[in-house]
Amino acid sequence: MSGLHERALASADAIETELRRIGAWRDEPLPEGAYGFRKAFAADTMAFEEWLQFVLLPRVREIVATGGAFPPRSQVGTYAIRNLDGREDCERLIGLLCEFDYLFASA
Repeated sequence: MSGLHERALASADAIETELRRIGAWRDEPLPEGAYGFRKAFAADTMAFEEWLQFVLLPRVREIVATGGAFPPRSQVGTYAIRNLDGREDCERLIGLLCEFDYLFASA
């Protein structure tokens, strides 16, 4: 496993832990229709926190497990700032997502 893969997996684990801590983790799956999104970050079919749980985290873990290539950049932290700014319970989550973006900026 490459250093980037290790750091991305650790970041995914930290994001999951934080989603659970703030009560944004869903135990039940989303309806199938939620995955038919057309907008970035599935903004048309699910909440941002749901996108993190059901799209981003599984994709990161899949790339790590298969040794695949990550996209050249990430803007999930930027999107988090725009969507979660002002929510005190999300400050740490925003920070973790910005750190996730930085993994790819420094790769």
